[in-house]
Amino acid sequence: MSEYGQFVWRNGEFVKNEDATVHVSAHALHYGSSVFEGIRAYATPDGPAVFRLQPHTHRLHTSCKIARMALAYNEDDINNAILETIARNGHQSCYIRPLVFRGAGRLGLEGRKSVVETIIMTMEWGCILGQRGVRKRRGCDGQFMATRCTGYRFVDGENRRAIRQQPVYQHGSARRRL
Repeated sequence: MSEYGQFVWRNGEFVKNEDATVHVSAHALHYGSSVFEGIRAYATPDGPAVFRLQPHTHRLHTSCKIARMALAYNEDDINNAILETIARNGHQSCYIRPLVFRGAGRLGLEGRKSVVETIIMTMEWGCILGQRGVRKRRGCDGQFMATRCTGYRFVDGENRRAIRQQPVYQHGSARRRL
Protein backbone atom coordinates (compact mmCIF):
# COMPACT_ATOMS: atom_id res chain seq x y z
CA MET A 1 0.00 0.00 0.00
CA SER A 2 1.27 3.47 -0.82
CA GLU A 3 1.23 6.39 1.57
CA TYR A 4 -2.23 7.28 0.23
CA GLY A 5 -5.11 4.86 0.53
CA GLN A 6 -6.00 2.80 -2.52
CA PHE A 7 -9.57 4.14 -2.55
CA VAL A 8 -11.13 7.59 -2.32
CA TRP A 9 -14.78 8.18 -1.48
CA ARG A 10 -16.08 10.60 -4.08
CA ASN A 11 -19.66 11.84 -4.28
CA GLY A 12 -21.11 8.72 -2.68
CA GLU A 13 -19.02 6.01 -4.32
CA PHE A 14 -15.53 4.59 -4.05
CA VAL A 15 -13.04 5.18 -6.84
CA LYS A 16 -9.41 4.17 -7.12
CA ASN A 17 -7.01 6.83 -5.92
CA GLU A 18 -5.53 7.33 -9.40
CA ASP A 19 -9.04 7.91 -10.84
CA ALA A 20 -9.94 10.62 -8.31
CA THR A 21 -9.22 13.55 -10.60
CA VAL A 22 -10.57 17.08 -10.85
CA HIS A 23 -11.34 18.97 -14.05
CA VAL A 24 -9.08 21.93 -14.80
CA SER A 25 -12.08 24.28 -14.81
CA ALA A 26 -13.04 23.39 -11.22
CA HIS A 27 -14.04 26.58 -9.44
CA ALA A 28 -12.01 25.53 -6.38
CA LEU A 29 -8.80 25.50 -8.41
CA HIS A 30 -9.31 29.03 -9.68
CA TYR A 31 -11.02 30.74 -6.74
CA GLY A 32 -10.32 28.61 -3.67
CA SER A 33 -13.96 27.63 -3.08
CA SER A 34 -13.49 24.62 -0.82
CA VAL A 35 -13.77 23.57 2.79
CA PHE A 36 -12.05 20.69 4.54
CA GLU A 37 -11.27 19.05 7.84
CA GLY A 38 -8.09 17.37 9.04
CA ILE A 39 -8.88 14.30 11.15
CA ARG A 40 -6.74 11.55 12.69
CA ALA A 41 -7.49 7.89 13.34
CA TYR A 42 -5.31 6.02 15.82
CA ALA A 43 -4.55 2.33 16.15
CA THR A 44 -6.16 0.68 19.17
CA PRO A 45 -6.50 -2.98 20.21
CA ASP A 46 -10.12 -2.80 18.96
CA GLY A 47 -9.15 -1.37 15.56
CA PRO A 48 -8.82 2.20 14.29
CA ALA A 49 -10.39 4.93 16.44
CA VAL A 50 -11.23 8.27 14.84
CA PHE A 51 -10.51 11.23 17.10
CA ARG A 52 -13.60 13.42 17.62
CA LEU A 53 -15.33 12.31 14.43
CA GLN A 54 -18.70 13.94 15.14
CA PRO A 55 -17.31 17.41 15.98
CA HIS A 56 -15.21 17.31 12.82
CA THR A 57 -18.12 16.45 10.55
CA HIS A 58 -20.31 19.02 12.30
CA ARG A 59 -17.66 21.69 11.59
CA LEU A 60 -17.44 20.52 7.98
CA HIS A 61 -21.19 21.05 7.60
CA THR A 62 -21.01 24.43 9.30
CA SER A 63 -18.13 25.46 7.02
CA CYS A 64 -20.21 24.49 3.98
CA LYS A 65 -23.03 26.71 5.20
CA ILE A 66 -20.63 29.61 5.74
CA ALA A 67 -19.21 29.12 2.23
CA ARG A 68 -22.75 28.73 0.82
CA MET A 69 -22.08 25.26 -0.54
CA ALA A 70 -24.99 22.82 -0.41
CA LEU A 71 -23.52 19.57 0.90
CA ALA A 72 -25.51 16.64 -0.49
CA TYR A 73 -24.71 14.38 2.48
CA ASN A 74 -25.76 14.64 6.11
CA GLU A 75 -23.33 14.26 9.01
CA ASP A 76 -24.12 10.56 9.47
CA ASP A 77 -23.46 9.91 5.77
CA ILE A 78 -20.06 11.59 6.04
CA ASN A 79 -19.22 9.73 9.28
CA ASN A 80 -20.09 6.38 7.69
CA ALA A 81 -18.14 7.23 4.54
CA ILE A 82 -15.08 8.12 6.63
CA LEU A 83 -15.23 4.85 8.55
CA GLU A 84 -15.75 2.85 5.35
CA THR A 85 -12.85 4.63 3.61
CA ILE A 86 -10.53 3.76 6.50
CA ALA A 87 -11.69 0.12 6.40
CA ARG A 88 -11.39 -0.23 2.60
CA ASN A 89 -7.89 1.19 2.68
CA GLY A 90 -6.84 -1.13 5.51
CA HIS A 91 -5.44 1.60 7.74
CA GLN A 92 -4.84 1.01 11.43
CA SER A 93 -3.96 4.67 11.93
CA CYS A 94 -4.18 7.43 9.35
CA TYR A 95 -4.89 11.04 8.46
CA ILE A 96 -8.34 11.66 6.99
CA ARG A 97 -9.16 14.56 4.70
CA PRO A 98 -12.83 15.19 3.89
CA LEU A 99 -12.98 17.96 1.27
CA VAL A 100 -16.00 19.73 -0.20
CA PHE A 101 -15.35 21.92 -3.22
CA ARG A 102 -17.00 23.63 -6.13
CA GLY A 103 -16.27 21.54 -9.19
CA ALA A 104 -16.29 22.13 -12.93
CA GLY A 105 -18.47 24.90 -14.24
CA ARG A 106 -18.42 28.30 -15.80
CA LEU A 107 -15.41 30.40 -14.82
CA GLY A 108 -16.05 33.56 -12.85
CA LEU A 109 -16.22 34.71 -9.26
CA GLU A 110 -19.83 33.55 -8.88
CA GLY A 111 -19.39 29.85 -8.25
CA ARG A 112 -22.74 28.91 -6.77
CA LYS A 113 -23.85 27.37 -10.07
CA SER A 114 -20.86 25.02 -10.09
CA VAL A 115 -21.51 21.48 -8.92
CA VAL A 116 -20.50 20.84 -5.31
CA GLU A 117 -18.30 17.76 -4.98
CA THR A 118 -17.28 15.83 -1.88
CA ILE A 119 -14.28 13.58 -1.42
CA ILE A 120 -12.77 11.70 1.49
CA MET A 121 -9.18 10.52 1.24
CA THR A 122 -6.96 8.80 3.76
CA MET A 123 -3.22 8.48 4.06
CA GLU A 124 -0.67 7.11 6.44
CA TRP A 125 1.09 10.03 8.08
CA GLY A 126 2.94 8.85 11.16
CA CYS A 127 3.90 11.47 13.73
CA ILE A 128 2.69 14.90 12.74
CA LEU A 129 4.78 16.63 15.39
CA GLY A 130 8.08 14.92 14.48
CA GLN A 131 10.69 13.84 17.02
CA ARG A 132 9.90 16.76 19.32
CA GLY A 133 6.36 15.44 19.64
CA VAL A 134 7.65 11.94 20.28
CA ARG A 135 9.82 13.14 23.19
CA LYS A 136 6.85 14.96 24.71
CA ARG A 137 4.57 11.96 24.07
CA ARG A 138 2.27 13.84 21.74
CA GLY A 139 1.32 13.13 18.17
CA CYS A 140 2.05 9.39 17.74
CA ASP A 141 0.32 7.39 20.42
CA GLY A 142 -3.05 9.16 20.31
CA GLN A 143 -2.79 10.24 23.96
CA PHE A 144 -3.83 13.85 23.43
CA MET A 145 -5.44 16.23 25.82
CA ALA A 146 -8.73 17.32 24.25
CA THR A 147 -7.91 20.98 24.83
CA ARG A 148 -4.67 20.63 22.83
CA CYS A 149 -6.09 18.81 19.79
CA THR A 150 -9.58 19.99 19.00
CA GLY A 151 -9.27 19.79 15.21
CA TYR A 152 -9.54 22.50 12.62
CA ARG A 153 -12.15 24.07 10.40
CA PHE A 154 -10.71 25.41 7.20
CA VAL A 155 -12.34 27.49 4.54
CA ASP A 156 -9.81 27.77 1.75
CA GLY A 157 -10.06 31.54 1.32
CA GLU A 158 -9.44 32.03 5.04
CA ASN A 159 -6.26 29.94 4.78
CA ARG A 160 -4.76 32.49 2.44
CA ARG A 161 -4.87 35.14 5.17
CA ALA A 162 -3.11 32.81 7.61
CA ILE A 163 -0.45 31.95 5.04
CA ARG A 164 0.28 35.63 4.41
CA GLN A 165 1.08 36.05 8.12
CA GLN A 166 3.81 33.39 8.05
CA PRO A 167 7.42 34.51 7.77
CA VAL A 168 9.08 34.29 4.36
CA TYR A 169 12.72 33.25 4.46
CA GLN A 170 14.98 34.88 1.88
CA HIS A 171 18.77 34.96 1.99
CA GLY A 172 18.86 33.78 5.60
CA SER A 173 16.51 36.40 7.05
CA ALA A 174 12.83 36.23 7.92
CA ARG A 175 10.40 38.81 6.55
CA ARG A 176 6.67 39.04 7.02
CA ARG A 177 4.49 38.84 3.94
CA LEU A 178 2.44 41.93 3.30
